[in-house]
Amino acid sequence: AAHMGLWLDLPSIGVAKSRLYGIHQPPGSDRGDTADLLDEADPERVIGSVVRTRSNVKPVFVSPGHRIDVERATEFTLACCTRYRLPEMTRWAHRVAGGALLPE
Repeated sequence: AAHMGLWLDLPSIGVAKSRLYGIHQPPGSDRGDTADLLDEADPERVIGSVVRTRSNVKPVFVSPGHRIDVERATEFTLACCTRYRLPEMTRWAHRVAGGALLPE
């Protein structure tokens, strides 16, 4: 996501189902609850957000890419999660990577 944002000079974010790097406390159990994702080497540095996109489901891990900060990336992610845990764009990307066609 960050590379595409650089190429297009547009804001970009990353959303993952599992933690790739960092340390965090668990967020609350309600939709919209968050916890800071901290740099393991420098725990004072916030590098992302752990976001509960639906109540009582596993959180997602949001990382700012290009031209966006953690707060806005988190807000955008929540706005894109309507019926499912993952944002629609991420769900489509997973489907296409698995060989499915995009919906028309």
